[in-house]
Amino acid sequence: MGKADIVKEAKKAIENCHRHGIMVIGGLIFGLPDDNEEAIRKNYQFLNELEADASYCQMLTPYPKTRLRDYLIDEGLVTNHDRYERYSGFWANVKTRHLESDELQYSFWYNRETALGWWKPSAFAGRQGRLWMSFWTYMAKPIMKFFTESQILRIGWDERYQRYIRRLEMMNRFDDLEMFKRN
Repeated sequence: MGKADIVKEAKKAIENCHRHGIMVIGGLIFGLPDDNEEAIRKNYQFLNELEADASYCQMLTPYPKTRLRDYLIDEGLVTNHDRYERYSGFWANVKTRHLESDELQYSFWYNRETALGWWKPSAFAGRQGRLWMSFWTYMAKPIMKFFTESQILRIGWDERYQRYIRRLEMMNRFDDLEMFKRN
């Protein structure tokens, strides 16, 4: 993305924000041309180590009329040129030099589930709302984990992923607009 090694600066920025009472949402973009399975896993692990208070991760999206899109097209990496309803940041509209778009899509989801895992409140977040953190840590999270782990045992990772994809399919789909497409 043309950025220098910003790890040290990111850690310092988070520290500064926390010192001034500001919570931090860390974000990463996946699907860069050289991303592979290992890079995706390591980036999620890095996000865990950053001490950000929450995360928001997206897929690289080749938005029309951008230099990035032109570059990705020239490299042969754009796999979805015109289904813009999937340009939400959650779909792999590109492939990488190491992963086809369906492999990238799965890796983005699976590694978020396993490497990033359940939200782990940072020390800063824990100090902001002790009651909420106690509720999350000792009540909500264990119950949600129990049901999720039971579901994985019952239906497996592949079916869980297929359910995620079906939910994504319903995003940016508006029945009232569909009738205009048919007419």
